[in-house]
Amino acid sequence: MLKIKDHLMKTIKNQHTNDQKEKAIEKKKVAVEAYGNGTTGYRIKNGPNKGKILGHISTKGNNNF
Repeated sequence: MLKIKDHLMKTIKNQHTNDQKEKAIEKKKVAVEAYGNGTTGYRIKNGPNKGKILGHISTKGNNNF
């Protein structure tokens, strides 16, 4: 019985530390600027592809009259 309890406590503790690590990584992510400089896509700011626009954002029209 004691081994099962120890195992459960270890797994819960490991899960908690993994959750904290994942949350810290999520907070460090930098959001990509959309609609920058009048474009409807994501513009790369650094690196060899600087200035290129990726993945234009489009929406399907809802004028179905």
